[in-house]
Amino acid sequence: MFVHIDVIVLKALSILFPIVFLAGISYTLYQNLNKYFLEVNNATSFNRDSVNILRKKLFVNWIYINAGIGVLLIIVYYFMKLIIL
Repeated sequence: MFVHIDVIVLKALSILFPIVFLAGISYTLYQNLNKYFLEVNNATSFNRDSVNILRKKLFVNWIYINAGIGVLLIIVYYFMKLIIL
């Protein structure tokens, strides 16, 4: 049975796209967490207010990243479903 090269390329892209996407998201998360932890380590005084502000930044950033991952995984799911079926 003859399979067109377009189908093979699209199926390969549908497999590689989520892997590359998740690697990019995890690297972005690592950079953001590293930035905030460096801010904590470089602070001259560890008063409660500055630590609480950094915790709020981390929590809000965590919510945005998880929401973004959730939305993009749904998009990837329908993209793969469209290509495979």
